[in-house]
Amino acid sequence: MELRNQFLYSMIKQIIFITCFLFCFLLQANSFICRVSYVRNDSTKLSTSSILDFKEMPLSESFGAASGDYWFKVSIESLPTTAEEKLILQIPTHNANDIIVYEQIDGTLIPITNTKTTTGEKASVYSRFPTFILNVENEISPIYYLKVHFNKEANFPVRIYSVSEYYKQVYKHHIFTGAYYGFLLAILICNLFFYIKFQEKVYLYYLIFLATYTSAILFRDGTMNLLLPSEMFIDLEAISHLLTEITMFVFAFKFLDFDTYVPKFRKYAVTLAISMAIIELNYLVTNSFIFYVIADSIAMLSFLTTWIVCIVFMRKIKFARFYILGYSILIIFGFHFLFSYDFGLIPNNARTIFLKIASTTDMLIFTYAISYRLDILNKEHKRRIEELYSLLNKKVSTVDSFYELLEENTLTNKTLTIQEIKVLKCIYDGLSNRDIAEKLFVSNNTIKFHVRNIYKKLEVNNRKDAKNKLSLHKQNV
Repeated sequence: MELRNQFLYSMIKQIIFITCFLFCFLLQANSFICRVSYVRNDSTKLSTSSILDFKEMPLSESFGAASGDYWFKVSIESLPTTAEEKLILQIPTHNANDIIVYEQIDGTLIPITNTKTTTGEKASVYSRFPTFILNVENEISPIYYLKVHFNKEANFPVRIYSVSEYYKQVYKHHIFTGAYYGFLLAILICNLFFYIKFQEKVYLYYLIFLATYTSAILFRDGTMNLLLPSEMFIDLEAISHLLTEITMFVFAFKFLDFDTYVPKFRKYAVTLAISMAIIELNYLVTNSFIFYVIADSIAMLSFLTTWIVCIVFMRKIKFARFYILGYSILIIFGFHFLFSYDFGLIPNNARTIFLKIASTTDMLIFTYAISYRLDILNKEHKRRIEELYSLLNKKVSTVDSFYELLEENTLTNKTLTIQEIKVLKCIYDGLSNRDIAEKLFVSNNTIKFHVRNIYKKLEVNNRKDAKNKLSLHKQNV
């Protein structure tokens, strides 16, 4: 246990240093100033009247849930005399589809490239986001028109780079992304190793939560655009959001032992999860993005509610402080993404760096917290067993004979835990699962889990056999 804590402490110090270094290193690459205006129009060609209808882009660079077809006018202002003949136009958003870039020549819009172009001088660049090569030779203030379809949030940040600056930006992104996902893989392996070694399910639940949460980030930072085909028969991003909420609740209930301290919260959590599942299903069936936004809002409400419950019951729940600290930054940036991407209310600068740094902080805190929790619980369990052994050896009459099952005995094939003994006593007294749950202040599912384990250790199949075996054992003792 001490070796594990030393390993985690050493890893935390190294990761904090690496994170600070990457944060300073990952400054935004220099991009040319461009002026963007828009008009919402689903026609394949722009009329003269439509060109006059262009409006200035909002500061958020997003229209939120107003998905659909748009035309954008991108004016690259005051190119320096030393500018290269080619520029890179990038739209760092993962939900812009069927983009066509037009250039105005003699009053006519001529398509020069699109997202499906893969060859030629003006081809699109293979990238995690829609990226195009623009030829600006002999042009002072070039203007381009883009026809874009948004199947989800209408988020349209535009970045114009010189070729050299673009590849510097790509290089920095690869360094940070490699460091982040490399660290994430190390944390996943670490939790898997601890789960296998110590058989503590909270490691497994956190590992699954991290996996689903990371899949959502992979969509946001454009990595999934490189891994998956552009056309999928089902929206995996929506499913990843749903799984993230469900696994968050499962991990929280196990880590914080909500069934013991706040048993009524389970009904609330189940209601939220079912509500989100129904709304996500409506989105998948109707393809109406408003359902997607509502589901995302419920997911963030779930995180926030769990966090608030930890604050309210902080003195009662042993490890609530870790949960409050671990999710504070993540919740802030989670709501930032919700209000910027889904609602289009605030700028997000099309960067996931802050969300990844918040996620890294979360992983550091919880990997340590889970080990700390296991250490404390083991010490408390050992101390209590030692006290019971001491009383049993002294033949103190106040000690319940059931606690003899904490040590090796002839009744069970494995020793019982203290909680299993409490459940077994209730079974012997003829209580139902519901009655036991109310008496011990836990959920009915938790009691079912303990009952199954008790049956295995007693090598019986039902309550009647358990009571008979226990009665026979008491007569022989």
